[in-house]
Parts: sequence; C-alpha cells; structure tokens
Amino acid sequence: MSDFQIKQNDTRPGLSVTLLEGTNPIDLTNVEEVNIILREKSKTDVDGPDLKALCDIDADPTSGKVSYSWKASDTETSGEFSCEFELTYTDGGIETVPRSGFISIAIEDDLG
Repeated sequence: MSDFQIKQNDTRPGLSVTLLEGTNPIDLTNVEEVNIILREKSKTDVDGPDLKALCDIDADPTSGKVSYSWKASDTETSGEFSCEFELTYTDGGIETVPRSGFISIAIEDDLG
C-alpha cells in the first residue's frame, strides 16, 4: 500500500508531510526552500524526476511541516511514484528527506 493515494487528474487532497530527523520534526527555520521530487518507480535516476516543484513551509517552521498543492498536470500520468523532499538551506547546504528510502505515492487511473 502506498503512503499517499490520489486519482489521475485530481488536485485534491494536497500532500502534507512532517519532515523528520529520526522521530523529531526538522526545524525549517534556516531553510530557504523545499522541493518535492517524484519519479515513477519503473524509471532510473538517469531519467530524471517526473516532478520537481516548490512546497509551502508551515507558518511555524519548527513544526517541520510542508505541503504541496497538486496541479492537474502533476497527476495526469497514473502509476507508482517514489517521493522525496530536497531542502535548500540559507547557507547553500542541501539535505534530502527521507535520508533513507522514499515516500510511496500512487496516482490511480480514474474512470473518465
């Protein structure tokens, strides 16, 4: 079972995630931007991502919460996707979350 499911061409519900270091929320105070990155599971890293887009950081950056509002073009292709988040810090440092593995996202076919 996937961690998140959405139907093809849908834009709701949005994706909300708490980024964690172990069991603790990551403090995003010094994070300039967070990008969601998705790649179809059948593809390799040479294929590049299917989606890379900016997320919104929660009003309380110490909560570690980010959200992404889907665009119809993001969900037009059904399939199983691996997801990660790329944090860019104000000092230029980059961190990928989760550090191990991926979040699993399913975009299921719709009936029309």
